[in-house]
Amino acid sequence: MKKDAYWFKHDSTAGRGLRMRKMAHIYGHWGKGIYWDVIEILRDQSNYCFDSDDSSLQMLADLIGCKDEVKFLSWFRDCIRFELFLIQDNKFFSEVMCENMEVWETKKGNGGKGGRPKKTETITETITEPKPKRKPNRNHKIIEDKITEDKIIIKEDFLLTPLETALNNFYNFRVELKKPILDSSKEALRDKLIKLSNNDNEVAIEILNQSIANGWQGIFELKQQTNGTTNNTKQISKYHN
Repeated sequence: MKKDAYWFKHDSTAGRGLRMRKMAHIYGHWGKGIYWDVIEILRDQSNYCFDSDDSSLQMLADLIGCKDEVKFLSWFRDCIRFELFLIQDNKFFSEVMCENMEVWETKKGNGGKGGRPKKTETITETITEPKPKRKPNRNHKIIEDKITEDKIIIKEDFLLTPLETALNNFYNFRVELKKPILDSSKEALRDKLIKLSNNDNEVAIEILNQSIANGWQGIFELKQQTNGTTNNTKQISKYHN
């Protein structure tokens, strides 16, 4: 009977899981290397498990080429403590590896029954931490505000009015100044903008553009040109923090 070509594919982050990091903190890279040596031995066993008595563990240390049996036994007990391995009926095993092998055996059985064709090599995936579940996609439209690269981007399923666009430009301008306007202050800003513009949208847009052009953090009464001279501006709102 032809023996399966055993080899492992594991996540690139398998060595950086929390439990493996704890082992690496105690034993360094030696501890990580020993772990994968033991995993390979477990993979070769018929039930993916190995006897957990001291005599069997000493033999296991010899199998993987570890000469320091005392250190190996200490390493093994920490693996049990961090649940990298579990013990049942005087045998230890990797729970994650057993789950992966169960999936592989199912696929292999389906291939033998005329399902998907069997691959020429056996590829199993071994990880040390559970994989996070993906969140389901939501198909309905939503309106959301988010900050990307220090700028506010508003995603909407309808076109903004010119005044709303001007307001968003002013909000983004304040973010660039590292003086973002709090949501609780935006309503007050709108009320003062209405008073300054006498409820005229075009004037309100000019007021906002005036503040951006001059680098002002607040909004001011619109400057009026009279006989070539400029009236003094009246500041209505200083800082909306």
